[in-house]
Amino acid sequence: MVRFIANKFIGKSKEVAENTDEKFLKSSIQAVARHILERPQNDEEWSDRGPYTSVSGTGLALALNRDVLQEVLHRSVNKEIQDIFNYCLQNLSKNRERQARYLCGDLGTLVASLNVSVRDDVIERIEQISHILAEKSYPNDEVLYGRAGYLAGVLWIRYVHFCFIEKIDTNFSRTVNENLISDDCVKRVLKAMYESGRKYSKKHNSPCPLFYEWHESEYIGAAHGLAGIYHTMMSFENLLAPSELDDLKASIDWLLTVQITEGNWPSSSKWFGREREDQLIHWCHGASGVIHLYIQMYHKTRDEKYLEACKLAGHLIWEKGVIKKGPGLCHGVSGNGYAFLMLYRLTSDEKWLSRALCFARLMMDKDVQGQQRTPDSPYSLFEGWAGALCFLCDLLPERRDKAQFPLYPNTF
Repeated sequence: MVRFIANKFIGKSKEVAENTDEKFLKSSIQAVARHILERPQNDEEWSDRGPYTSVSGTGLALALNRDVLQEVLHRSVNKEIQDIFNYCLQNLSKNRERQARYLCGDLGTLVASLNVSVRDDVIERIEQISHILAEKSYPNDEVLYGRAGYLAGVLWIRYVHFCFIEKIDTNFSRTVNENLISDDCVKRVLKAMYESGRKYSKKHNSPCPLFYEWHESEYIGAAHGLAGIYHTMMSFENLLAPSELDDLKASIDWLLTVQITEGNWPSSSKWFGREREDQLIHWCHGASGVIHLYIQMYHKTRDEKYLEACKLAGHLIWEKGVIKKGPGLCHGVSGNGYAFLMLYRLTSDEKWLSRALCFARLMMDKDVQGQQRTPDSPYSLFEGWAGALCFLCDLLPERRDKAQFPLYPNTF
């Protein structure tokens, strides 16, 4: 089964990118924003948990981009944002495990809903959740439901939230207040993650020091797998003991060895050493998510092996990343486009910016849309148009140097 649509801009990226100018981007932003704001109301998006498919993710997309939206729509979207977040904060779960989930639970809703008027209460709740995740009995370590999600949420608050939500310029070179959520909270979650990975690796004789499973599968990608766990742990390398950091780096380097020649990574350990015709090239499973880990590693170390892995993955995404599952972040065109945008931020190579702009045009192309299926949650942040809205806004000239994958940021 072929999972991608032929990229008709191969060999034409520079020319197409030059025509994908600010006027095109703002026209597309206007169309997508109206599509979201005029969507038919759906009970499921209001009852769902977490920013992955619920209205809290839609609210975050509107809040992140409110200034651009006010310009292109000629009106404020503050009421829509306030209504969404007021509802979300009034309907949090009483279940401790659901409270601790990130993209699919209350933790993510709290991170998305954070603003100056509720800051103290929300931060207190987020800090309390660290105790739930630190319990050895907590079952998940990955990003969507587990401990890695907590670390991603703290990163988002420290590196991104203030710049776009509260309009404090961070320049992305430092955190505004790295103690806003205390390092003690981060440390207890990190400790539990590390011990979980060591225990699993020893028990199963895994190929590297830190190994993990989710629902009895050893996933590799950003959403449920090793890449997401390693990425978030490495973002807090300063809080790890030297031996713990050595184990993490050894695991990251081992993961590099299972990159397929074409540039992808297997979706799980069951595919090690086996060819798969229907490769998964998504943020959730595959090169489009794993690449963020090695972007971070090259930024931190300047070791060329990480950059080469990123380039190889980037070329694969360019060739086979116009996928059939729609415009979203998790397994859609915007999520794959962010790989190019982050590569551009890392390297300043205009080739990657051109490819990101081409993916924006492909995402808005009616012929491409006609070959895609409608996602289950077509207006949501991770499956639908709210994620696409973030991608389009981050492509604007004044935003490119600060672009971040929504709720899964890097440390620069």
